[in-house]
Amino acid sequence: MWLPLVGRRGGRPSRPFISGTAERYGHKQVDTWWMQQPTLDYVMCQLLATFKSKIKAS
Repeated sequence: MWLPLVGRRGGRPSRPFISGTAERYGHKQVDTWWMQQPTLDYVMCQLLATFKSKIKAS
């Protein structure tokens, strides 16, 4: 999945960050977030919250 608005503006990074099911889910979520509040900051915060890593002490 590329950054939400980069593809809409015509450019893309050289490689994807996620793929498969996570990529499809991410694309659906980005469209939903964009309709809720169309600012890049809001969409990026939602994207990071969804896909952030969670590290637990063992």
